[in-house]
Amino acid sequence: MSPSQQSSAASPAYEPIPETGAQVWGRRRRRTVAAVAAAAAFTGVAAVAALRGHRAGGQQLRHPLEGAALQVKSATWVQGEDFDSQAPKMDIDVEYVVDGGWGTNYDHIPTPEMCAAMCQGVDKCNAYTWVKDAGLPGCPSQCWLKSSVGVKKEAKGLVSGVPPPRKHF
Repeated sequence: MSPSQQSSAASPAYEPIPETGAQVWGRRRRRTVAAVAAAAAFTGVAAVAALRGHRAGGQQLRHPLEGAALQVKSATWVQGEDFDSQAPKMDIDVEYVVDGGWGTNYDHIPTPEMCAAMCQGVDKCNAYTWVKDAGLPGCPSQCWLKSSVGVKKEAKGLVSGVPPPRKHF
């Protein structure tokens, strides 16, 4: 007798428990649902990647108008582009240089409009300069409040202006 025959003779024969039709279809249904869910997840990831301009391999797609749109967006600031501005006309890429007088600054101020509103809230403030990228972690911008307009000097990445009129109650 061979070893395989001895082991089968020593132990009872394995007999699978017969499955009912409902059990077979239940198992198939679970597998189908899992496969559909995986396909939907992959499709969602692919759609997000396509909307972001990437192919499945991570290579960025180039669109002929993409560079032009990015050039417009690279401006220091476009007043009123994202929301209606309550601030007077701002000087883009200009710094108000003031010798002496009062001044203070605030970190992490996301927009020149917010900087203008902060200046409006301080009686001593008559002008402001917003720095788009002051090199700060997180929101890198900064707001400088000033006592006067001073001399206007060209400076890329800065937005200057005067606050909206103050309302006295």
